[in-house]
Amino acid sequence: MSVVLVKSGSYRNIPVINTQFKLVKGLQSGKTGNWITVENGGLFPNQSSLIRIKVEDQHDFELKVEFTSRKFFQTMSKGSMPQCAICVIMFTFVPP
Repeated sequence: MSVVLVKSGSYRNIPVINTQFKLVKGLQSGKTGNWITVENGGLFPNQSSLIRIKVEDQHDFELKVEFTSRKFFQTMSKGSMPQCAICVIMFTFVPP
């Protein structure tokens, strides 16, 4: 599961700023606006384990991908960067 950093959003009119969640479902749109579905992680007590964070657009959050595999980290440190034809993802490398 990916981690998402919500730079600016809200949950039930409570501001959510610079907060990390586990992403369940990406950006969706509906009558009430745009949102992403994330795991609550206990940040909002007595609420569902999955919550929708309301955002204006895709610029209000960043997808973060962490790789902790030693083999992957060694490969990445040698300069071979994976290519993504659909999107650009910000990688956070965490050496083991």
